[in-house]
Amino acid sequence: MMPQLSSMILNSTTFVMLIIIVLAVFSIISWTFFFERMVFMKKIEKEITDMTKGAEESSTFDDFVRSVKYGEFSIISFFSHLIADVKVSEILDKKEMVEKKIENGINDTIEKIYGPLEYLSMIVTISPFLGLLGTVWGIMSAFMEIGVTGEASLAVVAPGIAEALITTIAGLVVAIPASIFFAYFNRKAKAKEAKIVNLYNLITGIIDYDSKER
Repeated sequence: MMPQLSSMILNSTTFVMLIIIVLAVFSIISWTFFFERMVFMKKIEKEITDMTKGAEESSTFDDFVRSVKYGEFSIISFFSHLIADVKVSEILDKKEMVEKKIENGINDTIEKIYGPLEYLSMIVTISPFLGLLGTVWGIMSAFMEIGVTGEASLAVVAPGIAEALITTIAGLVVAIPASIFFAYFNRKAKAKEAKIVNLYNLITGIIDYDSKER
């Protein structure tokens, strides 16, 4: 079965071959995103958990700084940038500016969470249409062969029909996993976004509390 399928693909027209190559690239991108997002989601979950724990266990902003200062936060990196820009001793005096920086950092982090999903969405949308385009092209080729030869035998129409079926299958093979990945990671992203927003509320709450205590 596989040798025959490979032979049909290799004997396809240039246009159909181009569609199959594009779909193959889409498939590679889709699976690359899958493995990259799996690692990313695991990493950001740990960072959110560590920073949230530090915020929940801190009664003052100084305590919070000490609890997370030496942590590894490569994704939630806004805090390290904040400390670099504003001295800890000045943070409460520049509360509005600090909260704005934290808000911008939170938004950047959320963008990192959702970023690649738009590409997966594009693959989910385009792949079936590429498969359909190849299907129409294959059927059209079959009818053109009938017109040229004047015969409607299986030998005449089989190559065009085979091309049509190959591209249909290829489109579905790419689109189905990509749609599953998109639904799964979109749900994960929404959960992480909620935790990030909660983290923002915790940090700004500590700053507000410290400001009132002064």
